[in-house]
Amino acid sequence: MGKLLTIIGVVTSLCCGSALAETSETVQEILGRTLENDNVKNAHIYADGTLDGVFNGISYAGNWSLDSGKFCRELTRGLLGERTCLELTPVRDLTGALIAINFRASDVVTRFELR
Repeated sequence: MGKLLTIIGVVTSLCCGSALAETSETVQEILGRTLENDNVKNAHIYADGTLDGVFNGISYAGNWSLDSGKFCRELTRGLLGERTCLELTPVRDLTGALIAINFRASDVVTRFELR
């Protein structure tokens, strides 16, 4: 898994500019951690390109990828949804530790706390 993440980071740094490299680095920091907010519980993003969680009591799963500096996801089980690409912004505490992540689609920002 570590080698895959390193390869993703190197390739995105070389081919797609700083926005994608920055998004890739942030995604690497949240892999395996639990993301939660008022509506979403026990959400995870995995290195194999899958994701899952619970939205308002409905279990869901899908796939994710990085595209032009954005985090793109498609829900394929539980909640179905077309591929959506979101801007991803890390939220850090005073020590630099990642404590939350903001996903932005158009003018809507959704924050997930990291556990």
